[in-house]
Amino acid sequence: MDLTNAYNVIKYGLKKAGTKLVQWGKEAPRILLGALFLFTGLNAFFSFYQPPEPSTASINFLMGLNSAVYFFPLLKLVEVLCGFLLVVKRYTVLALTMLAPIVVNIVAFHVYFDPVNYFFAALSTALYCVVVWQNRNSLKCLLVK
Repeated sequence: MDLTNAYNVIKYGLKKAGTKLVQWGKEAPRILLGALFLFTGLNAFFSFYQPPEPSTASINFLMGLNSAVYFFPLLKLVEVLCGFLLVVKRYTVLALTMLAPIVVNIVAFHVYFDPVNYFFAALSTALYCVVVWQNRNSLKCLLVK
């Protein structure tokens, strides 16, 4: 094997590896967003981890939401469904459309009631924005009269 041939083999291998890395970079935000919502939704039903304690200002708000018996189970079921759809890359536009009001309310809750525990709100918002940007051509149909 001469030096030119070895160079071409290495160049081809790096190009192929770079293509896979770029492809993974495109898929990672969608998978991470789906896993985040899938995990937090399932946590409401199976209690994998204890979330951080909410601030005292937010406890009354959460108790008010909890007084509507259907609210949190329905919310968490939608989070599980959308998270699963994002992870398996099926009906991504539907999942993003269903998650939009949830993400907005997560951000509003942490801005107004619980600014200390904002990490997951910021993470979910950033991932959501990236995935929406990646799917902007599919989402354009929602903005047509």
